[in-house]
Amino acid sequence: MRSAPGRLNEVVERPAIWSLMPNPENLVVADLGCGSGDMVRDLCAKGAKEVLGIDASERMIAEATHSSVHPAARFVARPLETLELPEKTYDLVVSSLALHYVEPYDKLVSDISRALKPEARFVFSVEHPIVTCARREWETSADGERTHWPVDHYADEGSRMIRWLGLDVPRQHRTVSSYLNALIDNGFVIERVLEPMPDDDAIARWPRLADQRRRPPFLLVSARKM
Repeated sequence: MRSAPGRLNEVVERPAIWSLMPNPENLVVADLGCGSGDMVRDLCAKGAKEVLGIDASERMIAEATHSSVHPAARFVARPLETLELPEKTYDLVVSSLALHYVEPYDKLVSDISRALKPEARFVFSVEHPIVTCARREWETSADGERTHWPVDHYADEGSRMIRWLGLDVPRQHRTVSSYLNALIDNGFVIERVLEPMPDDDAIARWPRLADQRRRPPFLLVSARKM
């Protein structure tokens, strides 16, 4: 369940993405794929001057608007593929586990580059390409033991259907080099790349996370606009 303790997103991805972000105090920030607004609320609590949350789901935006009363927070329901942000406005653009649903990625990176001030940051996380190139299920032995994670057709980028929360959802697979080279081509300097996994303490607390050490679940990037 999404609310179950020890969720991989909460234990691994969320601390990692915060470790890459600058102090948001007095910054103008956009959160792309904001969902129900958790990160927007946290950014506001940490002193951000303005935070715009954007998500394609009107239901998520309604939930975010209902639960976020901070005067610095604002929400818009809009697909990221049609993103329109004012030029040279933002000190930080952040996106948590949303960009692997967006196509075309290169255009989005260009739009973000145009919206950032010089020296501003773009920080994002995606499902690792090792994950998006494969079926979600592990390969298992006859007795049900997980034997390995299949990496399949890694170089073939494009949409791949996955089963998520009972629905068939298109997810965009692209390689690590595609994620990084689009940033370089659009005037970014890549400052940090992370492939975080659960540590020993997390696995001791939630043993089911042990398999997440067998391949990286996430890719995170911090880039600076030149």
